[in-house]
Amino acid sequence: KRVYPYAFRYSQLKSVDFTDTNLQYLDEGAFADCYALKTVILNDLVKSLLHTFAWDNSLEEVRVGSAVTTLVGTFRGCSSLKTVNLPEGITALGFGVFDGCSSLKELVLPKTLIDIDDQVFVSCGFETIILPSKLENIGDDAFFGCALKTITIPASVKRIGVHAFPSGAGVTTNASMTKMSDGSMRRTDLVITLKPT
Repeated sequence: KRVYPYAFRYSQLKSVDFTDTNLQYLDEGAFADCYALKTVILNDLVKSLLHTFAWDNSLEEVRVGSAVTTLVGTFRGCSSLKTVNLPEGITALGFGVFDGCSSLKELVLPKTLIDIDDQVFVSCGFETIILPSKLENIGDDAFFGCALKTITIPASVKRIGVHAFPSGAGVTTNASMTKMSDGSMRRTDLVITLKPT
């Protein structure tokens, strides 16, 4: 029922399939630094993924189970990750979930998502992403270093953090935004176009 913290760290596993198991807990870093791991299929019982696959730089595909509600640093440094699903029910993407996933060119965010924490998509490979209509927060450095070219910010967003978008990109909007003293922006329902400077 449980895989303990860092239990398989540095192992030479190439694939993991928990489909027909009673696994409920994948503790922090359970498969971190597994440099040969390429595919993972989780069951529908595991609820949280905390740094679970961090720095698995060969990991290409992950099927996340429907019970997952918490992700923090889950795929950080997984530079080969190309395919991952995020089930409905997830309300927050925690710090650095996809940081360094440069091969991730496409991602569908769940409609239930409310919070994108700091550094979630740093250096990701996608050029566009659709943000869900219930989203309220885009954290500091959320899309920093991404290949992003266009993004639509829904009316529900209350805060856009410092350096939320790619460095060196000019942000243009069709209305004014309130810039806060900490450099973040608040209250927007705009289309933001990122133009290289």
